[in-house]
Amino acid sequence: MAFDNLLASLGGFGSYQRRIFAVVCLLEMVIPLHILCQVFYTLPVDHWCRDSTLESCPHHSNMTLLECQESIKNLTIPFDEKTSTYSQCSKYITQESENRSKWTTVGCDEGWHYGPHSPSSIQTDFDLVCERSSLTQVAQSIFFAGIMVSSLFCVLYGDRFGRLRVLFVGIGGTSLMGLILAVTPNYATYVVVRFIVAAFLWMTMSSCYIHLTENISSSYRVFVTCGVGVPFGIGFSILAGLAYFVPNWRTLQIVISLPMLAFFIFWPIFMESPRWLLSRGRWTDAEKILKKIARLNKKKTELSKESLDNLEESLRNETQTSSLRQLFRLPRLRLRTMTLMFNWFVQSFVYYGLSLSTSSFGVNVYVAFCIAGAVEVPAAMLSFVLVKYAGRRHALILTMVPAGIACISTGFLPLGPIMTTAAMIGKFAISSSFATVYLYTVELYSTNLRSAGLGSGSLGSRIGGICAPLVLLLDGLWQPLPQIVFGATSVIAGLLVVLLPETKGQPMPQTTEEAEALGRHNHSSTKRASRRRGTLKNFNSDVTFEKLVSFSI
Repeated sequence: MAFDNLLASLGGFGSYQRRIFAVVCLLEMVIPLHILCQVFYTLPVDHWCRDSTLESCPHHSNMTLLECQESIKNLTIPFDEKTSTYSQCSKYITQESENRSKWTTVGCDEGWHYGPHSPSSIQTDFDLVCERSSLTQVAQSIFFAGIMVSSLFCVLYGDRFGRLRVLFVGIGGTSLMGLILAVTPNYATYVVVRFIVAAFLWMTMSSCYIHLTENISSSYRVFVTCGVGVPFGIGFSILAGLAYFVPNWRTLQIVISLPMLAFFIFWPIFMESPRWLLSRGRWTDAEKILKKIARLNKKKTELSKESLDNLEESLRNETQTSSLRQLFRLPRLRLRTMTLMFNWFVQSFVYYGLSLSTSSFGVNVYVAFCIAGAVEVPAAMLSFVLVKYAGRRHALILTMVPAGIACISTGFLPLGPIMTTAAMIGKFAISSSFATVYLYTVELYSTNLRSAGLGSGSLGSRIGGICAPLVLLLDGLWQPLPQIVFGATSVIAGLLVVLLPETKGQPMPQTTEEAEALGRHNHSSTKRASRRRGTLKNFNSDVTFEKLVSFSI
């Protein structure tokens, strides 16, 4: 903890840290544009089977193109009287009698026509309709798989090459591959490029967050952890406005990719993480940067050789090698790790399940999506309040259980404002819990296991993101089923939090033994403290200092 003490003496959240925080907040506004843009690339489109034998309209030369299409549709496409809609995935091939019910139908073997008012989307460009419609959700799952693969290697990249270099490689890669994505000619190329975009995007996300937290003293980390959720929600809402005014998906992809390049102007503001430099033995470079930070924060702190030696010893203890295997070696840590992995899985599973399904709530998709992003701002504020006053465990229970109940109710409510309101309550609650689980995980593991603990949670989260789009396909079996699955898992995960110890007001464990014992003695310690307070109350008013000392010993 020597480095945290040094950061505090240099200004734990001074001018330099505030600059970094401001840039990270701007990045957090751009990141959701790339994660969630596919919601607007796959909006519902009006489509019907193509029939090349009638496309030229030889007998209706006086008709407009739209009138001609309607005429062909009447002749070739089955019409459902009950729903007053044309079939989107079948057409007639024989017309041997006047009774249409006896006409033979086949699938769309010649492709599809799309309505004149259908939005530009990957569905219309790559024919992702009818039996190919599920490929849209598969593409989103592949995107999250890219994040998962990147998360497995990003720690190695960051530890080897430094936080700053990886951060700007991620920014440049996200922008460049995002621009390439806008000109992809087919579905296979689209999913491959978007997978790479996800990998670079996670490099950006993780590196900027690590760089920020490593340069801020521990007393401000709760504020930072909860605070970055605010710009993320703002960016979420901004995407709805951009998609409304830029309906062409390829143009929109260019619009959201170009801002990333602008972040290179902030390169001079950033300095490499001194914690990373010290961990690599680069003492001279670290000392220079620490002195610059002190100067920017207007703090006068002398850095002696002895203080740097103490930092070296402290960081050597903090960066002991760890692996996922160690998390399962001891019984309490094993239970804790499995509970947290499931919790991280559900956080991402429900969050993206609700975020990606806004087009199915029966209201204007742009309005619903904008509201879904806006609720994250008060959700981040609620997380800060709950963590600070109710504790980490209660904060998760009080948000995940209501989120699950709201999701389940959504499945049985009529389409429209009522369903949207219930879904937004669930989105609000799960967003608040998502902001809490990172801090809680950090506090539940010892220094040497903290990276592995976060890695296991992140792995669970990535799997949840991959599964969420696929679960949305279950509405083909039963319309409420996806929301029931999201809700049930959220309630279960929230209730399982009772298996975890509370960390509010507790020192962070330094060793594996302390982490294993965390929560084990809380009850007995509380009873001892209670007995001690009761004994003190029975002392005479003229109790002496010596008596207090002897009692405490």
